[in-house]
Amino acid sequence: MVVLGVTDALNRLVQISGKDDSWLDFNGYDFVIAADSGQKIARKLGLKIDIYVGDFDSSIRPEGILRRCEGKTRTVEDLELMSPHLLASGEDTPDPADLEQLSEAEREVLNQEPVASEIVILPEVKDLTDSEAAIDLAFERGFRDIDVLGGISGRIDHTMGNMGILSKYVGQARIRFFDGINYVTMLEPGTHLVKPRGYHYMGLIAFNENVVGLTIEGAKYEVTNFTLTPNATRGVSNEITGDYAQITFQQGKLLVINSRDIA
Repeated sequence: MVVLGVTDALNRLVQISGKDDSWLDFNGYDFVIAADSGQKIARKLGLKIDIYVGDFDSSIRPEGILRRCEGKTRTVEDLELMSPHLLASGEDTPDPADLEQLSEAEREVLNQEPVASEIVILPEVKDLTDSEAAIDLAFERGFRDIDVLGGISGRIDHTMGNMGILSKYVGQARIRFFDGINYVTMLEPGTHLVKPRGYHYMGLIAFNENVVGLTIEGAKYEVTNFTLTPNATRGVSNEITGDYAQITFQQGKLLVINSRDIA
């Protein structure tokens, strides 16, 4: 499934989609959640949105079945215990006054967008971002393989917050962020195979704590039983030399970033 987030790299996403092995076949997604302005990305990519999520301060709120939630952050453990619709705590109908305030251009965009099966309205003042709420909703609905388009190329506070979301779910779900330049995920201890996926560089960053017992094979720079600390750049700008690199470590959380130079 896919969660769409706000991104400054929208044109890059559209240009490279489906054109090389660094990207994905969007037709393969079986469920799409758009986080606020993520609906703009979905429209460009031709994706049908199943659920809209957000406070809609940066995009037009579409019409559909409206549900409201309180906008509170939750732990993975709490989300695992939830019923499929606990986030959707109430229903209402679209406010006609909201539609009357739209400009002619906004009405045209709204009319082009297919009616979503569900719209989750978040309050403007809340404990979490629209992106985290969308990923929480995806996890609550049972998805464990989640791609996020955007979310890592705009404001640095949002980008760092999204790295925190990776940490929240590491070992519980496979979450990957894309922006057309970077592919970012987080690994738990164990042995992992990392493919180049058409990207030139592979960066490894210890997240919040030491990564202990790190061994890298199949890369330009290899190490054995190494401790990678979060206050150093030792793992940046490596390169996979074959079909994949093998990464093993015993302790910690490891950010893996496949990236390419900006053309």
